Amino acid sequence: MTDLLRCPSCNMTFKSSLLLEKHREKFCIGAYTGRVRETQTPQDMLNRIKKSRQSKDEHIKETNHFKRPLVEHRFLDSSEKTEFEKINGNARLEPAPDNETHLRYLADAHSKQINDILSQNKLLEKQRDDIVQRLNEISAQSRNTGYLEKMIRHLNAQEQKNEQLLSTMKQQIDLLQVESMKRGIIRRHSQSPGSRKAEKGPPSFQQHFVPFYGRGTLSSEIR
Repeated sequence: MTDLLRCPSCNMTFKSSLLLEKHREKFCIGAYTGRVRETQTPQDMLNRIKKSRQSKDEHIKETNHFKRPLVEHRFLDSSEKTEFEKINGNARLEPAPDNETHLRYLADAHSKQINDILSQNKLLEKQRDDIVQRLNEISAQSRNTGYLEKMIRHLNAQEQKNEQLLSTMKQQIDLLQVESMKRGIIRRHSQSPGSRKAEKGPPSFQQHFVPFYGRGTLSSEIR
C-alpha cells in the first residue's frame, strides 16, 4: 500500500505528488476555511465566498475535462471508437477509478466548505442586524432622554410661574383682609354710643320757668 500525501492546509490525502500539487494550486481553500472565524466584516466573507466559488468552478471544469472523452466515447460506434482511440489514446478513454472517486470527494469537500462559509456569513449578518437594532434602541433612548429633559425644564419653568402667581394672589388676599378689617373698625365705631351723641350735635338749652301762682287769669292779674 502506497503512502498517502497530506495537504498541509486542509489535511486532505492524495496518492501522488502530482494530484497534491494540482489540489494546492487550484482547489485547496483550507487556508480560507481556517480563517473564517477571524472575519470581521461581511465584505471579507463575500470576498472569500467568491474565491471559493471560483475554485469550485475550476474544479467542475477540471472534472468535466476528464469526463468529456468518456461521454463522447459512449456515443460512438465501433469504427468511430477505433478512430477516436487512435487519435486520443487509450489512456484517456478509461479513467482511473481512484482519480474519479477522489475528484468526487474533492467536490463534496469543497461543497461542504462553501456551505460552512455561507452559514458563517448568515451568522455574521444576523450579528450585524442585532448590532444595528441595538444602536437604534440606544438612539431611541437618547431621543427619549432628550425629550424628558425638555419636559423637566418646562415643568420647572411652569412651577416657578405658579409660585409667582401664588405669591401675587397671597399679597392681594392680604390687602383685601386689611381693607376688610379697616371697614369693620369704621363700622363698629360708627355704631358706638359716643359716636351717636357726636352725630346729634351740641345739646339744646331748655328754658326753665318759675311758676307764678295767682288767683285769676293773667289778664285779671294785670288789671
